[in-house]
Amino acid sequence: MPSISRIRKKAPRARTDPGLKPLEAFVSKGIFTHIQQRRDWLQTLQTAWQQHAGLPLASHTRPVSYRSGRLLVHADGSIWADRVRQQHERLMQTLGQDPIFEGLMQVSVRVAPPETTPRAVKRRGVRLSATSATLIDNTATAIDDPELRAALQRLGSRGKRRD
Repeated sequence: MPSISRIRKKAPRARTDPGLKPLEAFVSKGIFTHIQQRRDWLQTLQTAWQQHAGLPLASHTRPVSYRSGRLLVHADGSIWADRVRQQHERLMQTLGQDPIFEGLMQVSVRVAPPETTPRAVKRRGVRLSATSATLIDNTATAIDDPELRAALQRLGSRGKRRD
């Protein structure tokens, strides 16, 4: 048995899944540069919007595009979209003074709830039929990939717990 002094903790890896690849691996350098520039532009718009719209409006709305003098803003709900419409004149004046919004002619708003990070959903009541569970188990035994096989076996076990 090795002594405690010889056991070292391994340094954590940056990525835990070796199958994950960066976006640059899938798109050309030109497209990746365009995506980065778009992200930076949206961040600039967001910062200016927060400065001029003020709280709490800025925390429930976000600019999504600015082209040809038209600013499109997404709101979390209809109440916040109405608030943008009610403050249209004030927003036009304050935003129009910012060089980023040079030539501003219109502020449009749409209701678009914020994107949320998908979370794993546990559905305890969902079961597979015994036939489906057997079919999945039989398929799993023929799979060489151990991770896929284990996943299929977990899925197949959902049909076996039927009371």
